[in-house]
Amino acid sequence: MTVEVKSPETMNLLGLLLGKILKTSLQEPKGLGLFPMRGQILVQAGRMEALVVFSDKGITIEKPREGPIKARVKGSISGLTAAGTSRLPILPLLRGELSFKGNLLFLLRFARMLRPPPQK
Repeated sequence: MTVEVKSPETMNLLGLLLGKILKTSLQEPKGLGLFPMRGQILVQAGRMEALVVFSDKGITIEKPREGPIKARVKGSISGLTAAGTSRLPILPLLRGELSFKGNLLFLLRFARMLRPPPQK
């Protein structure tokens, strides 16, 4: 599965960070049951926004645009990072650092992608 950041020279820090995390965590997608996923998730952190687009061709991170989105994640950079790296990814949500809207199943599948690959 390919991960591409569209126009990285003009992408904000959030989009670049998401691209790096997804590339790293999807190096070994065995057993994740993530694909096929089709749709868009809008991720917001502070004043930054990034659109994560899932298609048959792969995952693209781009600047937000008009169109339907399946889900929205909003919070601080530290909350997003904690959700992706913590053993208890629900803690940032319980502390009010993150909020979610939209298709819960799609969000859960996306959250699994943010987890680092298992250490060997």
